[in-house]
Amino acid sequence: MAKQARRNHFVSQFYLGGFTDTGDKYGKFWVFDLQDDGCSRIGTPVNEAVRKDFNRINAPGIDQNIVEDLLGQIESNAAPIIRRMAQNHTLPEGDDFVNLIYFVAGQAGRTLHFRQKLTTYNELDSKRYLRSKVATREEWENTLEQARRNGFVESTTVTYEQMKRFVDRDNYRIDVPQNRLILDFLDHFEPFARDLSVLNWSLVVKRDGAGYFICSDNPVAIFPTVEIPRRPSGSRLQCRPQIMMPLNTDLALFISDKLLPKVLYANCSKVSELNTNTADVATRHLYSLKPDFMWRRDDGTIGGSCEYTLTRDSRLARAPRAITLEEAFFSEPKSVLPPAQDPA
Repeated sequence: MAKQARRNHFVSQFYLGGFTDTGDKYGKFWVFDLQDDGCSRIGTPVNEAVRKDFNRINAPGIDQNIVEDLLGQIESNAAPIIRRMAQNHTLPEGDDFVNLIYFVAGQAGRTLHFRQKLTTYNELDSKRYLRSKVATREEWENTLEQARRNGFVESTTVTYEQMKRFVDRDNYRIDVPQNRLILDFLDHFEPFARDLSVLNWSLVVKRDGAGYFICSDNPVAIFPTVEIPRRPSGSRLQCRPQIMMPLNTDLALFISDKLLPKVLYANCSKVSELNTNTADVATRHLYSLKPDFMWRRDDGTIGGSCEYTLTRDSRLARAPRAITLEEAFFSEPKSVLPPAQDPA
């Protein structure tokens, strides 16, 4: 019998390794705890972004490791591709590009942040269903009769009035089974990958002396731009998004519906902008090569990590971020971007 994987990473170990001092999962980085006033400590990929049995399926006849094995295969396919991107500063093509898409889609959906979103959605959806079932006495009695026929209940002493009062008070929680949440993730995975495949991808390369990119426990930052009145068939997107994902300390991905150069070069201002986007969508932890990182204040100037962690909550409460393409890359004239064949 195969050994069951109990420590499940919701951010890939090999991916986190790109932000360590050695550039691999055996290295170390600085971890900033945004729920503890930005308190920092030294950490390692093996001990970060991990939960016991986070991806474990509990169902008769199904391998408990099936989801963890799937994610592991996606990581194994993506790891050498990202290493080549770091060497060549080019986007992959063909099957390699498909594998990169799957990695980004998988990483976006496997996080604690997305799991919490799915939990909230399922709870709200269940409560809407309950409200509909107590909307009228007839509806409630029909629901009870159907439940009896299906063997879910034999009898009940709860009256319609008691049940309606309970539901209307909304003073209860619904426990969403983990199997349901994992199935929801898998249900979103393929459509999101298809949506990513039709967007335009750019590789962002930081310039020498321009600092470094940071990562978080929610590394795929998705910002809405323009609402889509009618979504394409099969699409899960509610808007035309801008998607940013740091790949390591030197590289990041920028994905949108706008046609941009395949390779973009980031100075200090652009690195600080992308770091701000990464940090703003973090659930709790930031991962940084050094004990200080650059971020971009609302007035466009560059600040340090201590200031960011102290002001983050108040700044986001005041003005939740939804950046534009111009803010991200073109606050300087477009001509400052060198051609892709001239890396500086």
